[in-house]
Amino acid sequence: MTNKADVANARGPLFDMEYFLNPAPSFFIQYVGISQDGPDEKRNLNDNSLMGFFGEYEGEGWTARAQVLVDDFNLNRFIAPDDYQNPDKLAWMLGGEWESPWGELGFHHAGATKYAFEPYGGGTVDVPTNMMYGYTYYPDTVYAGAEPIPLEDLYAGYLHGENNLAFLATWADELAGFGLGASLEFTISGSKAPTNPWHELANWDEGGQGTKFLEEAVLEKKLVLAGYARRTFGPFAVSLEFEVGGAWNPLALVVLPPEDESWENASPIWKPSSGFSFIGSLTLGARYGFGL
Repeated sequence: MTNKADVANARGPLFDMEYFLNPAPSFFIQYVGISQDGPDEKRNLNDNSLMGFFGEYEGEGWTARAQVLVDDFNLNRFIAPDDYQNPDKLAWMLGGEWESPWGELGFHHAGATKYAFEPYGGGTVDVPTNMMYGYTYYPDTVYAGAEPIPLEDLYAGYLHGENNLAFLATWADELAGFGLGASLEFTISGSKAPTNPWHELANWDEGGQGTKFLEEAVLEKKLVLAGYARRTFGPFAVSLEFEVGGAWNPLALVVLPPEDESWENASPIWKPSSGFSFIGSLTLGARYGFGL
């Protein structure tokens, strides 16, 4: 029977004073301080190293920005190339807008490696899988085992999630009192397991070694054109929005049978399938605002 102390030890300390006070980068503290044969059991834990960087620059009539998330950076490729190679968990974004003579033009690019937004996985019957550190609003990929939760509603942060490459072009302007806008987005996606660590694997050392990114033979390719027109008449506003496109080899939810009673990675995962899926919507809206 699992006790609370075992679970707490498996997760590690929630606050580590050394990481808080030591000015050295956290991944150096982890690699230099960890020792499986050392007397300090706290340093024997598989500590996580998570870093984020963001920059934005505003010029005359234009703006550029970039962002990167580095989770569990694989330093072994440099200091121990013959040792185990844990996967880098990376996500990035870059893009900007330009106030052109034809309206505001924008271009944005984003991507993430496989495993980037999943909780930590790997457990036993006595010490359950650590489900902390996930990037989802819900603990599963389906509603009560029935309806799949759309990835755009499940992921916290980057809506396309892990194992993905995305390109988005946008346009916006004012014409005859209407606010107009349009966008064209192209995405490439591989398998995604938002709430199921390491996909089909019980733990990363069963085949998850090394950084993986869009390596499957079949990938989802999705192209979507969207647009809107909005007009305000005092407190009253009306809008028309549309979306049209398609997905080749669309992602489909796949239920994985558990390997044994200790395997806790049982949530269904999304994998590219065969065929084509049409995407389309048309929305009419109206709004009236008033103050009290």
